[in-house]
Amino acid sequence: SPLPIALQHYHNSNFAEAEQLCRQVLQQQPDRIEALQILSVSLCCAGQSIAAIPYLQRLVQLQPDAAEGWGNLGTALREQGRIEEAIAHFHRAIVLKPDYADAHYNLALVLQEDDRLEDALFHSQQVLALKPDFADGFYNQGFILRRLGRLEEAIANYRTAIQLDPNSAGAHKNLGHALLLTGDLRQGFQEYEWRWQQFGWTPRSYAQPLWDGSPLNGKTILLHAEQGFGDTMQFIRYATLVKQLGGRVVVECQPSLLTLLDTVAGIDQLIDQGAPLPAFDVHAPLLSLPHLLSTTLETIPANIPYLQPSLPLLPLLPSPLTPHSSIKVGIVWTGNPDHKNNRYRSCAIDQLLAVCQLPGVAFYSLQKGADADLQAVSTGLVQAVGQHLHDFSDTAAAIAQLDLVITIDTAVAHLAGALGKPVWLLLSFAPDWRWLLDRDDSPWYPTMRLFRQRQRGNWQGVFERVAAALWQWVETGNKAGR
Repeated sequence: SPLPIALQHYHNSNFAEAEQLCRQVLQQQPDRIEALQILSVSLCCAGQSIAAIPYLQRLVQLQPDAAEGWGNLGTALREQGRIEEAIAHFHRAIVLKPDYADAHYNLALVLQEDDRLEDALFHSQQVLALKPDFADGFYNQGFILRRLGRLEEAIANYRTAIQLDPNSAGAHKNLGHALLLTGDLRQGFQEYEWRWQQFGWTPRSYAQPLWDGSPLNGKTILLHAEQGFGDTMQFIRYATLVKQLGGRVVVECQPSLLTLLDTVAGIDQLIDQGAPLPAFDVHAPLLSLPHLLSTTLETIPANIPYLQPSLPLLPLLPSPLTPHSSIKVGIVWTGNPDHKNNRYRSCAIDQLLAVCQLPGVAFYSLQKGADADLQAVSTGLVQAVGQHLHDFSDTAAAIAQLDLVITIDTAVAHLAGALGKPVWLLLSFAPDWRWLLDRDDSPWYPTMRLFRQRQRGNWQGVFERVAAALWQWVETGNKAGR
């Protein structure tokens, strides 16, 4: 029989060869269990879970009492985004085999993705009771605990994962995030350097060495943007500090930031991402600069403003919908839909506006995209500016003409903060690492005020506090800022 050879191919990661042999067997014996098993796992390992599903379904029909079959089918369905079916199949596997650690682990993962965190934590605890040396189990449990707001426990779980697997880049990076949230910037940024070892992260490879933070003595340094627009705007402040170390500073950034970053002190040359690079001696990713320069909570460079709108200011704001509007407020309620945390950080525009309708306040949507414009204008309470904003320099000009910006955690929050504009940031229960915990200000942006969710998913309380603060702002003639 070709099946022992197919199994050997599977163990050697020769999935195409294994698949071919199994298909030959199944032509003669369509219900041959071993062939269905090897074929389905080979397809899954080759990233073809959608092709594996019919074979996995046939297996559970033929062997309804085999827990592994249900577990494998659950995994394939999860990869296809068929969440409810995956959950049901993992439960079935666990009923058949209560000590089936892999099923508990995969069920914890899918429940976590579906935001059922308490249930995810229960199954994660089952995994670790069965496999106390399972590093990924502790790493994943740390992730769940962090989202539940149980930060000290999350940190302990990440540390255990690292003890069990010292090279777990994900555990190191997420430990970094958690430490940064607690305000331990030295250790946090050091652990965050592990991001480059994590699957899916590719460090830039240059012939020139990575900068070590030492004086530049006339050398040219390339600083390169590495993540989102907000990250670039937050950490471009370090260009000024790098310049003080005696070198020539070249910055490579996203195209829509080029005009805006032209206003940053200390940058000698700006390069569009993907354009040919000039000669340079050393390089550094922007988000490594706090680590290289040993930033602590007390030494965050917060000389605001460090970004400026281009002058002269174009009159981007239409006249207010309501007469006698003395206060102009820009709003942003959703971020990049591709961002993995967007559904947690975004809030509903109608909920936000419901609490903020105050006499004398005019609202402007800084949201980009046709859907956003439609959504905002259809409320009859907001004027859309988005269609006039072609890059972040335009957005900066619009913000400069406002009195206040109210936004969720997006690039606009960083832009308003870096421009020194009063900005109220609406934060989800488990916020991003840069916003720390249990405080309503940010050491990164002196004009920023934080409004945090006090229960997971509950924006209503946030909006009520924003409405009260806005009312106070109106009453006191804009003096209630930060």
